[in-house]
Amino acid sequence: MLTYVARRVLYSIPVLLVSSFLSFTFVSLAGDPLANLRQNPRVSQLTLHLLVHKYHLDASVPVRYWYWLQDVFAHKLGTSLITSQPIWPDIQRTIGHTAQILFNLMPTSLTGNPGANNFLMLRCRKRIVPHTAST
Repeated sequence: MLTYVARRVLYSIPVLLVSSFLSFTFVSLAGDPLANLRQNPRVSQLTLHLLVHKYHLDASVPVRYWYWLQDVFAHKLGTSLITSQPIWPDIQRTIGHTAQILFNLMPTSLTGNPGANNFLMLRCRKRIVPHTAST
């Protein structure tokens, strides 16, 4: 049994790498992350050039993926391109709510009861986010 689990974990590593690379590639090719800044007349060309160089947007997709992997493991996902704030505190703030929703919905997903999923989702939403905060 232990060898089965170890084998499954080892098989999941290349699957995770390939799927994250494909996701990164599709998101990278979807648009320009600096489009909003390029439209702002107060942002100089020098600032845009520095941001392109800082975030390696002038490099190829595999090179940028390598830098992204380094940010994931060494810098806790790096900083936001828009706000220049670290990303990790935002993830820490929301991960508990996400886990609560997943663990509440998992049993009903396994039984195939979508009505119970909708009911539990609404129940979780009312507990997690007060009504005044969601409107």
